[in-house]
Amino acid sequence: MVKRFNIVTNHYSEISIPKDWKISTHELDANTKINCVHCGQPIKFGDSYPSMRYSTFNDEPYRECSVCYNNYLPLAKFKKSEQQF
Repeated sequence: MVKRFNIVTNHYSEISIPKDWKISTHELDANTKINCVHCGQPIKFGDSYPSMRYSTFNDEPYRECSVCYNNYLPLAKFKKSEQQF
């Protein structure tokens, strides 16, 4: 199971990932093929980004493709700036 952070409610929920996806937090070889934890797109581990919304129960971030990471980044920045006021 994977923890997913909901930026609106500020809470985590458990989600299931398809069994045929290979998601990862660490790999010894940067060329290892994994799936983006958000969309499932096959990517090389070395081309992935640490997710700000999906993690293990030990808070290790799973990896996302650049598209999913960059689509979420503005939301996270906006929410953080909103909390400062």
